[in-house]
Amino acid sequence: MTSFDHPFNRQRRWAIKQAKMLEQEGQCFYCGQALAIYHAQDGERKADCATIDHLIPKSERPELRRVMSNVVLACAACNAAKGVKSAGQYMAEVRAR
Repeated sequence: MTSFDHPFNRQRRWAIKQAKMLEQEGQCFYCGQALAIYHAQDGERKADCATIDHLIPKSERPELRRVMSNVVLACAACNAAKGVKSAGQYMAEVRAR
């Protein structure tokens, strides 16, 4: 079992997602799509699955990886498209389209 799969980490991610769902009114931080929280099964991810994203990427500021104000929920598509960009960089890209 990897540390990522450890039950404490799964519980922590679940709690973060629940708190952020309330804070963001169940919507993707970037595109506004309605989100849902699912228990992942066999790596399956649904289009409306809430994913945890870091406004300032962990690669830039690893010390902020567990700071709640640096965490938002995003749909899988936005999270994948954003990648390691900051939220500001990604939003500028989205607006330019």
